[in-house]
Amino acid sequence: LRKVFISIPWFYPAYRAGGPVQSVANLVNEYSADVEFRIFCADTDLNNIPLDDIVKDQWVNYNAYTKIWYASGSGRFSSLKEQINIFKPDVLYLIGMYSPVFNILPLLFCKVPGTILSVRGMLHPGALQQKSLKKKCFLALFKILGVSKRIAFHATDQTEENYVRQHFGKNSKVFIAGNYPRKFRPLPVLTKKDQLSVISIALISPMKNHLLV
Repeated sequence: LRKVFISIPWFYPAYRAGGPVQSVANLVNEYSADVEFRIFCADTDLNNIPLDDIVKDQWVNYNAYTKIWYASGSGRFSSLKEQINIFKPDVLYLIGMYSPVFNILPLLFCKVPGTILSVRGMLHPGALQQKSLKKKCFLALFKILGVSKRIAFHATDQTEENYVRQHFGKNSKVFIAGNYPRKFRPLPVLTKKDQLSVISIALISPMKNHLLV
C-alpha cells in the first residue's frame, strides 16, 4: 500500500481556487489502486473565507482511502510537519508553488522519500506577470537553495514541462501527467445546428483569455 500525503492550500468544500481543487478531488475520488491518501489543507477558502460545517485540526474521512485535515490558525505548518512524521508517507505531493505553509516550508523542512511539486500552471508567462516580484523572489530562492535537485516536478503537458526546465534547469526531473478526469455518465448526442452557442464556466482571470474569445 503506497501512502501519499497531499499538501494543498484549499480543498473541498472550498471551490474558489478553481482547477487545482477539482483536480485533486478527481484524483482521490477515482484512483484507489493500493493508495492511501492524506490531504492537508486550510480551514478556509480563497481569500481566507471561512469554510462551513467542517471539523478542524483532526483527520476526518473523505472516502474509504482518503482522510482530510482542515488546519486552523498560525500553527498550520507545525501540524503539517507533525502529521507527516506520524503518517510516514512514501510521497509528499505539493500542489502549487508559492504558499509558505503548504508549498515552501514543506519543501525545505519535511523529509519524505519522494517529493513531487505540481506547478499547476504557475510557471506560465501570463501567470508570472501577476504579482511578479513575489514570484521572482521565490524562484530565485528556490534555485539558490538547490531544492529542484532533490525533488521531482509534475507538469500537465509538454509545454509545462518546458517551463519547468526553463526555470529550474534542463536536467530537472519532470513527470508529465494530465489532470485526472472526472467520470461522467454518457451524454445524449445533440443535433447539429448552424450556429454554436457556448457557455464557459471559469474563474475570471487574464489566464482564461475570455477577452479574445
